[in-house]
Amino acid sequence: MDFVLYCKLELGTAVPDYGTGSTCVLLTGVRQEDFAESAFDKGVQAYIIEADIDLSTLGFCNDEECACRTKLREVWIKLTLASDNNGQTWVYRAFAGGPPEKFNVLNIEIVSGPQLPDFPDSEDVEFEGGASTPYSLSGFEVGQGMASLVYNSSFGYLADAGAGTPIKRPAYLLTSFVSDLLALLNTRTNKFFLSHADSDHWRMLVWDGRIETRVSEFFVPSGMKPLVFFDVTVKSRTRRWSAPHVSVPLYSGQKLQIMRTAPAHPTSNNDGLILLFEDGAELGLLPGDCVYDEIVADANAHVNSLAGKSYTAIVVPHHGDAASAHGVPPSSAASKAFFSAGNHTTYLHPTLASTNAHSLAGYTNLVNKTPAYIREVPLM
Repeated sequence: MDFVLYCKLELGTAVPDYGTGSTCVLLTGVRQEDFAESAFDKGVQAYIIEADIDLSTLGFCNDEECACRTKLREVWIKLTLASDNNGQTWVYRAFAGGPPEKFNVLNIEIVSGPQLPDFPDSEDVEFEGGASTPYSLSGFEVGQGMASLVYNSSFGYLADAGAGTPIKRPAYLLTSFVSDLLALLNTRTNKFFLSHADSDHWRMLVWDGRIETRVSEFFVPSGMKPLVFFDVTVKSRTRRWSAPHVSVPLYSGQKLQIMRTAPAHPTSNNDGLILLFEDGAELGLLPGDCVYDEIVADANAHVNSLAGKSYTAIVVPHHGDAASAHGVPPSSAASKAFFSAGNHTTYLHPTLASTNAHSLAGYTNLVNKTPAYIREVPLM
C-alpha cells in the first residue's frame, strides 16, 4: 500500500543522516488523516523525511539561496511513497527515537492545503524567580547547528537545539554516544527558545524525544510555524513569542533578556529571537543567525542597542559566515567567541574572515569543526 505524506520543505540540499547520497531534500510531513486545520489545532504526528527527489521536477531551481525556495516553503508538497528495503528516501517519526523506514518516491506534486494555525501567545509565561544558585552560560559542540544553555543547579534556558554534520542521528541514538547537553537537561527543568525556524536550530530536538521530556514550554518566534512543533508530543507546550523585550531576573545581579527582532527586510536569518545573558557587567550574546549588521539596523531599540555593548562571550551568528565578519562588537577582558559549526563542505563555516575579525576585536576563538560528541563549552 502507498504511503502518502503532506510535507513542508526544510532544506533543498541537506546533508543526509541516512543513505549514500551527498545531499538530500529535507522535508517535514504529516499523514493524510492529520492534513486538516482541526488536526493541527489538537496536534499531529510529524515525520522527518530525507527524500531522494529533484525539486526541479516541481519547476523550482536547485539553488538554496534562490528566492523561489521561499515560495516553495509556503506550499504543501504531496509525497507518495512505496516501502522498499533498497529505497533511498528515509522517513522517521519525530520525537520517537525509532529507526527510519526506507521508501521509493512514486510521485511528488504541489497541492493546496490548510493554513497552519497560530500557536497560543506567550503573554502569561511564568519564569523561575528567587533562584538560590547562580547561573552559567555554555555553548555546545553540535556540528553544523546551534545549541546554548543558560542554567543553574535546578533550571535551564535552552536556546536552540540544532545539530548537523559531523553529528548525525544514527550515532546520536547509540547508547554509547555522549551528550553533555542531555546530561545537564536531565537534572533540570528547562524552557526552550527557538531563535528562528531553520532546521539546524531544532533538528536535535526531534531526533529521539529525550530533550523534549525535560522542557516545560517551547517558545517560537511569532509568525513562524515550524511543522514539527505541531506534533502532538509538544503542541500543547508550544507558544509564540511576540513581545519585543522581556527581562527575566535570575540570580542576584543576573538576568536573561529575550528580544523579538523587527527587521525592515525579514529573512530566514534576521527574523527571530535574540537572547542576552547578563551577569553583573558581563554580557553573553546569543543572536542565532542574526549577524551584527542586521542587529544594528533592527527597528527594535532593545535589539539595535546590542551593537554598542562589549561582550564577555558571543555565540557567533550564523556559524561564522562571511557576513559575521562585519561589525564585530568590542570585547571585554578574556572574551570568548564560540563558533558553532561543523565540517559542511559547502558552507565551510566558520569563514577565515569571521575568525580573523573576532580575533582582531580581542576575542579568543573557540572552534571545533569535527566534534565526536556533544561537548559543553563554558562561556560565562
